[in-house]
Amino acid sequence: MGTSTVDEAGGGINAATSSSDLLRELNDQQVAATYAVRDAVDRLRIQVFHEVGQFIRRKS
Repeated sequence: MGTSTVDEAGGGINAATSSSDLLRELNDQQVAATYAVRDAVDRLRIQVFHEVGQFIRRKS
């Protein structure tokens, strides 16, 4: 698997698992950010359509 380092207290840290966990966390954050941006764009799109519709109705 991965290489392990052991500190003086005898605990072990698996470097491969740590980097894998960090990459997974980074990917999760990227996915969450992507969905947040999509949601924001969708809300803006709805707001723009609403505002344009109101503008057209006022002009008619």
